Amino acid sequence: MSSSTSIRHLRHFSSTAKSAISISKAKLKLRSEYDPDKALQIYSSVSDHYASPTISRYAQDLTIRRLAKSRRFTDIEALIESHKKDPKIKQEPYLSTLIRSYGRAGMFEQAMKTFEQMDELGTPRSVISFNSLLTACNHSKLFEKVPELFNDLPKKYGVLPDKVSYGILVRSYCEAGTPEKALEIVADMEKNDLEVTAVTYTTIMDALYKKGQADEADKLWNTMLENGCEVDVTAYNVRIMHSHGGEPETVKAMIEEMRNAGLKPDAISYNYLMTSYCKSGMLDEAKKVFDGLEGNGCNPNAATFRSLIYYLCRNGDFDKGYKIFKKSVQVHKIPDFNTLKHLVEGLVKKKKIKEAKGMIRTIKKKFPPNVLVSWGKVEESLAMTTRIAPGVGANLLGQHSAERNQDATAYVGNLDPQVSEELLWELFVQAGPVVNVYVPKDRVTNLHQGYGFVEFRSEEDADYAIKVLNMIKLYGKPIRVNKASQDKKSLDVGANLFIGNLDPDVDEKLLYDTFSAFGVIVTNPKIMRDPDTGNSRGFGFISYDSFEASDAAIEAMNGQYLCNRQITVSYAYKKDTKGERHGTPAERVLAASNPTSKSRPHTLFASGPPTLPNGPQVNGGMGAPVPPRPFANGVIPPNPIPSMRPPPPQGLAFQHMQVPGQQAWQGQPQQPGQGLPPPMMHPPPVQQYRPPPNMPPPPQQGIQLPQRPLPPPMGMGMGMGGQQQQPHHMGGQQQPHHMGGQQPNWRLPPPPQQRPPHMPQGLVPPPPPNNLPPPPPSS
Repeated sequence: MSSSTSIRHLRHFSSTAKSAISISKAKLKLRSEYDPDKALQIYSSVSDHYASPTISRYAQDLTIRRLAKSRRFTDIEALIESHKKDPKIKQEPYLSTLIRSYGRAGMFEQAMKTFEQMDELGTPRSVISFNSLLTACNHSKLFEKVPELFNDLPKKYGVLPDKVSYGILVRSYCEAGTPEKALEIVADMEKNDLEVTAVTYTTIMDALYKKGQADEADKLWNTMLENGCEVDVTAYNVRIMHSHGGEPETVKAMIEEMRNAGLKPDAISYNYLMTSYCKSGMLDEAKKVFDGLEGNGCNPNAATFRSLIYYLCRNGDFDKGYKIFKKSVQVHKIPDFNTLKHLVEGLVKKKKIKEAKGMIRTIKKKFPPNVLVSWGKVEESLAMTTRIAPGVGANLLGQHSAERNQDATAYVGNLDPQVSEELLWELFVQAGPVVNVYVPKDRVTNLHQGYGFVEFRSEEDADYAIKVLNMIKLYGKPIRVNKASQDKKSLDVGANLFIGNLDPDVDEKLLYDTFSAFGVIVTNPKIMRDPDTGNSRGFGFISYDSFEASDAAIEAMNGQYLCNRQITVSYAYKKDTKGERHGTPAERVLAASNPTSKSRPHTLFASGPPTLPNGPQVNGGMGAPVPPRPFANGVIPPNPIPSMRPPPPQGLAFQHMQVPGQQAWQGQPQQPGQGLPPPMMHPPPVQQYRPPPNMPPPPQQGIQLPQRPLPPPMGMGMGMGGQQQQPHHMGGQQQPHHMGGQQPNWRLPPPPQQRPPHMPQGLVPPPPPNNLPPPPPSS
């Protein structure tokens, strides 16, 4: 969801909660909810009712983590800043939670600013907020800055550090990989009669083990016992963790020692014992430890299932791994993506397709949205749910992913829930032979996820489908079609345009139809809209794959009329720069050296007939026509070159053409003199195209097309310099251009003839004759 949507959620913070959800239920929901917007809603419904700062901090940290994982830092700042208007901001524990939350998101500058605003907000400052700032610095991975703050802030604000402050300082040294300095801090604490807690000792001991200084860590363990420090389960787990790579008997001895000390081993302790058995190849013993967790009063966590499934897959026992996975689903402790990916791949290798499919369907319901794309790629690469068309190509269900043609696969996004695989098949088969169509579906709702994949027989067919079918509306929604294996970052060369003074009626589809005539648009046009009403703000952006296309668009469209408004077209400003626009010489040099852009054919007027470099010139300087592309449902001639027309009269706007009774196909580009029929479940026989004998051959691959002035797209009106261009067709009507004399099988009703301004009322210009000669070449 957009950031504006989450900002609307923040308005709930200033009002009373409308939901009757309890605090305990809200905490449970926040732990299992990965969608940041839903997490915001849950938190806002109970945030005003947290009586304890600890509970408030816990719920707020969970929400901040969800937002930070989605990198929505603007929303995080809006959420935290909204709390500063609360009357409880004068309470230091309440403000300290805001400082810690900024640290959770890695936004230390905002945390420091909040700490400095305490006098302005009327909040007393003590060691509580000081410790929160040090913790935020550690969470932001600024370990070298913690000692600096520890030395400067107490002198500046008169704060006296306590044992917690020293513990945070010790952690910063350990995280920075210098446990020796942490030991010096412990010595200073003992000189100043400050208590050294078990947490401080455990932190240093863990850092020494990680650095390979096991002897020093053991000495520190003995020092803890000699000083009478109360050792807890965490301290024992640190020792077990760094010994679990050895023999299982050593781990068992430590667990027994823990029991003798009056401590109860937890799930983490048994996880290390189970892992030691797995590393020693004793999987049966590891399974016994897993089965005995409940008897020992412990519940398995996600790490328990992850370790056991990983080693079972590594040993090739995918059946047992699948059973353990089903148990993890029952207790809502599903392992991570990489572990389950190995299990799915193993099930497919063992021909357990049904189990693998069910496993992926379950995972899609449990994992956060940002992981669903990765699971879609796994599913596609394994070809587990591919739908094969009857009678077309080979069965790809068992075909290895390396043998599949990813370059011939088109990604189709922004699909309406009503769109089916059959409809996509009927649409894309008109661009070329389709091998298979795959639309992932949810197991429970049986609805697709809003995207799908269409694989063609050749890469050329996929490229052609992307050119002609992108932004076509299905059930009122423009679909997005691009290469499934396309690297979008490599396509952004900097040819980004700003289009201003847009009419409110102009939408993304009309912008695409208008500006795609000048070249390849790498991303869908974006019109900036009001977050509350959804109305256009009067400007938008378009990105091309080359500066030739963007230069042509600026030259042809700047100052032209679109929906009765004169638009402005220029290069957009760069992000994070002071007034610098795109289109700089440096960007052009980089774009010229980009091999990706050179490998793609130039698509200026891609739907029209190309030109021959040295062939006879007809049709006003354009090259001779070439045969139209054969479609699966018959031959459809290509579009003519767009012509220049006068601007629309005042009060008129561009209207989308739609065939009556054609609901799912509205808004798609129309062929000259005809419309695309609704989807046909049984297409008619293919019509054989026969070009006339005097038609020149098509141009060869690699021939450089000659440069020529670029006219504006059809219907754009005003020419250069504000001079009105007179149409060269009699009566303002264009003769349909049919390649090779091929006539369409069906026609759209002809557009109403428009009376020129100099013609008397009631007179209509005559229709053009059939033998109308081509217009003279333009100068």
